[in-house]
Amino acid sequence: MLKKKWQILVVLLMVGALSVPFLISSLAQTDDEQSQLREKKKRDDLLKEIKAKFPVVDYSGAEIDDPARKAKSKKYGRIPIFTPDATGDKLATAVIDWEVGLPALPVEKSQLIIVGKVAEANAFLSDNKTAVYSEFKIEVEKVFKNETTQRLKGEGYVIAERQGGVVRYPSGAETLVMVAGQQMPAVQKRYVFFLSYDFPGLAPQNEDLHIVTAYELADGRVIPLDSPGGGTHPIAREYKGKEVSELFSDLKKALLKSSRKTVKEALP
Repeated sequence: MLKKKWQILVVLLMVGALSVPFLISSLAQTDDEQSQLREKKKRDDLLKEIKAKFPVVDYSGAEIDDPARKAKSKKYGRIPIFTPDATGDKLATAVIDWEVGLPALPVEKSQLIIVGKVAEANAFLSDNKTAVYSEFKIEVEKVFKNETTQRLKGEGYVIAERQGGVVRYPSGAETLVMVAGQQMPAVQKRYVFFLSYDFPGLAPQNEDLHIVTAYELADGRVIPLDSPGGGTHPIAREYKGKEVSELFSDLKKALLKSSRKTVKEALP
């Protein structure tokens, strides 16, 4: 009888020992699944936060009649980035290497550098409805550089553009279109804007201005608008969290250096 009990005990111990690896594996799988769920929620929350800053346009909106708007919209249709058959919310990302070779302060790549507050933001479809871009009305507060035909003296406003926006379909589904590493400036926020006639992936323009990059000015600190290279690019990290006065000081030095270079190159 005693021997039988020992046999039962040994069998139970063996069953228990065999169960431990399965239990550990099950717990590990559960932890892994939970970790994946947490990461997914984090990505979804971040995407939702980004999407909230992008202007929205209805795909079924009225056709473009204004000649100026039609001309402005036409240049974007040359690079189709989404199709109108969306059945659910989607993300379309364009990779155009816009940040390659750019320093943290792209002074020489900018025809206009200003401090200003975003007064309005609107999204528009390209003329063939295969791309979307956003347009921003910026109230000018200070002008650091102006090589445009616009007369600006710290007053008035300028219009600047960026590829991307949210396209809303009649079904209610939406497509968020963005350029990798770029985000959109928010209405009523102040920024230092670097603006150019050169549009990444498109032909240079004579009047339309593109946002090369920008830095938000909030509570005396600098917040980069963009995060190219996953946040490793100088645009994303060099002035992050620094004082606005430091950014302005370095910007003035960069402008002075650029002007000297221009004068030197112009000399016979």
